[in-house]
Amino acid sequence: FINVDTSVLSYNQLLMGKQILLKWTLPILILLGILCCPLYSQAQTDSTHTEEIAKLFGLSLEDLLNINVSSATLVGSKRITTPASVTVITEEDIRMTPARNLNDLIEVYVPGALWMNHHEGPHLGMRGVIADRNYKYLLLVNGVNLNQKAHNGATSELENWDLNDIAKIEIIRGPGSVTYGPGAVMGVINIITKNAKEATEENSVEVQTNFVSKYNSKGFSASHAIKKDGIAFYNYASMQSTAGFTPNAYTVNSTTDYGYVGKDFTSGNYANEPIDYFQDYQMKPQVKIHSQINTDNGWEFFGRYTQSGTSANGVNPKVSYQTGYLPDSTILLSAPYNAKQLRNQHFTLLMKKKYELSEKLSATGQVVYDNENHIRNQSFGKTYALESDTNFVFNQNMYNSVSDPNHLRIKNFYFSEEEISARGILNYRPTEKLTMALGSEFVRNTWRAPWGKDEKSLRMGAGGDIISGTNSFAYGSGSYFVKDGYFVGNGWSTNTASAFGEVKYDINDRFGVLASGRADKDTYSKLLYSPRLAFIAKLNSRNAFRLIYQQSKRMNTAEQLYVQHVAGKESTPETISGIELIYTGMLTDRIILDATTFYNKLDVLGWSQKDSTTNNVGQLSLMGAEVSIEYRTDLLDVGFNHSITQMLDWKTSDQTSTSGISYSDYDQKVTYKDDNGKNQTVVLTGNGKNLNNWSNNTSKLYINIRPTEKLTIHVNGQLYYGFQGNQDGLNMLVAAFDTVSNAEKFKSELNASLDAVEDKGTYGFESRLNLSLSYKITKNINLIVYAQGLAGINNNKRYSYDAGINSASAHRVAFVEEPTVFGTKIFWKF
Repeated sequence: FINVDTSVLSYNQLLMGKQILLKWTLPILILLGILCCPLYSQAQTDSTHTEEIAKLFGLSLEDLLNINVSSATLVGSKRITTPASVTVITEEDIRMTPARNLNDLIEVYVPGALWMNHHEGPHLGMRGVIADRNYKYLLLVNGVNLNQKAHNGATSELENWDLNDIAKIEIIRGPGSVTYGPGAVMGVINIITKNAKEATEENSVEVQTNFVSKYNSKGFSASHAIKKDGIAFYNYASMQSTAGFTPNAYTVNSTTDYGYVGKDFTSGNYANEPIDYFQDYQMKPQVKIHSQINTDNGWEFFGRYTQSGTSANGVNPKVSYQTGYLPDSTILLSAPYNAKQLRNQHFTLLMKKKYELSEKLSATGQVVYDNENHIRNQSFGKTYALESDTNFVFNQNMYNSVSDPNHLRIKNFYFSEEEISARGILNYRPTEKLTMALGSEFVRNTWRAPWGKDEKSLRMGAGGDIISGTNSFAYGSGSYFVKDGYFVGNGWSTNTASAFGEVKYDINDRFGVLASGRADKDTYSKLLYSPRLAFIAKLNSRNAFRLIYQQSKRMNTAEQLYVQHVAGKESTPETISGIELIYTGMLTDRIILDATTFYNKLDVLGWSQKDSTTNNVGQLSLMGAEVSIEYRTDLLDVGFNHSITQMLDWKTSDQTSTSGISYSDYDQKVTYKDDNGKNQTVVLTGNGKNLNNWSNNTSKLYINIRPTEKLTIHVNGQLYYGFQGNQDGLNMLVAAFDTVSNAEKFKSELNASLDAVEDKGTYGFESRLNLSLSYKITKNINLIVYAQGLAGINNNKRYSYDAGINSASAHRVAFVEEPTVFGTKIFWKF
């Protein structure tokens, strides 16, 4: 199955594969049942990325496959028997790989993963699941969940250009709520920071500087690690400033306005210059501060502050704000301004303690305080002409809103989210064969005004309609003011209680069973239950299979939970259930193979254009396979992976008729003008059988060459074999208007715009290539020079997320041609 391109398989063949997987799994489920459930734990998979690690600890690659780890489980497991598909990105990978941020790194190393632009910021996808927000996966730092629950999901860390405080990144591909809590529908990203306890020196300082061309990005970081008398201290600080650049941005605004923004357009907003790509929010630099203490008797403390922000999408044009007016009512406008911008500030404190109660029993407790400040600005600039003193007084609020780029009317979101959590867990191993864990967690969330602001500045909600009340700066009549919204004063709070457990039983040296479960209940949501059952077959110390069934849940956004609560409803969670078969083994002393096949069924919560809310938009079933091969010698590392993802079925729910998940099930009327200038309608109906915003087949390769002790050469590349689901949307337009016979002029314009899109190679075969050279000038000074975006086929297109066509033009087509950039990094350790 792994070596078959599923894009050429028939639906019946894929369905048969699904039935075979079900046939394997159901008898095991019936025989063994499902027990209680696990905690949200810190993933600690030990990387097998380099033989140097093996030599350092005196371990062979075979030993490393069987080392005890705790990734994806609460009771712990060996690398070769971990009940999840895990990708590890090491510190060396981070240093050597040309990447602007974590999104780039994940795209390079994780099978099938990719990211797209969107007006709410970049969105990451894995295993065919990508959404209009980053709420389909969990983002953790040292096991602490940093997802924003209000609206966006993962908003911090992923866009930060400074990665030097990270020891490794562990990515669980596929469902993970049973271990990490609600929200891990498509995966978990756990950032493991550096700490002094793991440092080889008792006292060390490292300084780093960097520069990236085109983006005019420059940064500086410094860290200090010290170990003394059983206590390890680690401190880190960085600052990164990025000016961005004006990109080649392509979009379709209508059947007559299409092409490169600011170049090919002759009228309308998109005739303006595109916003500066990756520019810092209002030119405020990114900041990161991290301090951590670890003690030999099990205490851990850390405090972390990050500040990031950027211009969104890259295709949106700059806008001009009104700055005044003349006596004749002529409006004065500012210079073009990057309006569409986002900013996140995140602060986290953790206190954790592990108690060894006996040889068989241990307990761990932790308390976390977390607070995020979030801003997102609109992408428009309104004007208002003042005609008299009377109107000036009467419309002062309107005038202020169009002349001030920081006015609340210009913002979609302006709020803070506070979370306080406490968690405890018991681990018990009564026999060599049986291991158990049981725990609970309590979380209190509060949404209120932004940091340092009073309640009049609060604004939330999918439509920006959650405000403090009639005293709000956004209250009033007119575009993007709120007259009839949800008035919450200075916010609201909810509580979430969780219970979880896990049992692992080794039947003998070769066979074992792991059963897990987690239950979560929020104030405004229905009960969420996430079970998992894994059957483990270890053929020998080098080869093992894992067959896993699990179900994961995700609560609706806090905004939607509140809105539905006001309406007297209890929100139904998003549910994904799946079956996964994993093989891990050593083919030779130098080659490790990981192979996975999976089937997932997802009841999708997403944006519904029909009623402008986030609710159930349909049911998705898909199937896929991933294969990863690593070859290691002292002088050469080669890694290759390939991912196949094929949608089996997509059915929109009764609550909506259109969705960007897939164009296979679609029903929408669009308006056009016939040859007599009269408005007519045509129905867009389903087309194709593919996932939208996705490449069904992707291949990725990386190579590290060490010709001398001082020099390392790194190359990586990715191949995307077309975006068939997006092409289905364009074909749907053609099929619909082929039935129209009274609009030759309109059809000619439409076909011309579609031909222009095709001429750009849109949604076709694409590639990326990156290169870096690392040279150790001295024992303590390391220089890295690199190039990102070399020789990419199809101009290194970075597509914008397509939420679904809702007009008769291909106006969802949008991409930025990312440039070839050169950069340098210098590391000095002393």
